[in-house]
Amino acid sequence: MNFLKNTLSYLVMLPAILIGTFAMVSNGVASSIWLQNIVIW
Repeated sequence: MNFLKNTLSYLVMLPAILIGTFAMVSNGVASSIWLQNIVIW
């Protein structure tokens, strides 16, 4: 159950990470910054 809860919490955060990354790419933010956000996630 704990594994399912942890996996579900990461899946819930995935759309926010993708939207944030897309917004940073479209606004010309340096790739090192948005790649760092993905790696930290």
